Amino acid sequence: MRATKPERTTEAHGEPIAGADGQAGRLVKLRAQRVIEEAMEAHFCPADGSVLYTALTMDVLYDVTNLGLAFGTELTRTGIFRATEHFVRAIIRRPEVEARFAAMQSYAGEIQLARFDRSAGALLADRLIAAWAGKDTSRAASIELVDRLLAADGASSEAKRLSAELRLLNRIARQRRIDHAFDVYHSLRQALVPPDRVKARVRVVTIHDMIPFLFPELCEERFVDQHRAVVDSIDKRRDWVVCNSACTKTDFCDLTGMSPDRVFVTPFAAAPGIFRPEPDAARITAVLDKHGIAGRPRKLPRQGDSSKVEFLATF
Repeated sequence: MRATKPERTTEAHGEPIAGADGQAGRLVKLRAQRVIEEAMEAHFCPADGSVLYTALTMDVLYDVTNLGLAFGTELTRTGIFRATEHFVRAIIRRPEVEARFAAMQSYAGEIQLARFDRSAGALLADRLIAAWAGKDTSRAASIELVDRLLAADGASSEAKRLSAELRLLNRIARQRRIDHAFDVYHSLRQALVPPDRVKARVRVVTIHDMIPFLFPELCEERFVDQHRAVVDSIDKRRDWVVCNSACTKTDFCDLTGMSPDRVFVTPFAAAPGIFRPEPDAARITAVLDKHGIAGRPRKLPRQGDSSKVEFLATF
């Protein structure tokens, strides 16, 4: 953590930030609170002996493996991918956070993350940290391999050959040592890596829901295994958890036994460019009629709420 010029008041102690940056602002507030509790830098003014707290810049590593792995096709760029992308775009605009990004879970994830960054106009650029080293291949060559794989006919022999080559590269890739010590290490989807791989004073993981635990019959087995790996990676006495809803927090604490004092809720903020009040009653009626739900009671399920299944079953 580095002290910066106290030219602006950090929002870590202010009101929750509204709008598209809402969740990013609340997470900054959470991390600032915890990190500052552990390492507050106080400076005394010699004139009156009062305490002047400087604005602090937090050095944060975000594991955004899912931003790469889910980037492959439109079908995989679903809710958690979009939530991660919006969070990343918001957090890099916050001056109190020195954000770095990596795909800590796999070499394939790192290559896909590089492809995402290419498509996003170098959004991450030099904020990207290489966590893997490909054996006998360069990153550029690996990116070209994935490009050719995604362009190939999925049922063709060429696609099968390229897929096998990518799996082999992923299996033999070596973990790079990350020597930098961070204030915060935050995984936005995947399991936390061991402390000896990423040195950080505070470790945080985001839990989006507990559906793979509550309703494993509704999930593919690989997603159940992935979710269990995330939960198993958490040190319940030292790590911190962020949930997207109070429902998910309750489910998580009930199923894991983790103290609610170490689990926080940061609801998603609605992007004003997409979600906004609709004043036109005629347009509202037309949309309700189009989907056949005019005059019917409507319930918006909470994140992680099992009523999502019942809600969707009505259509």
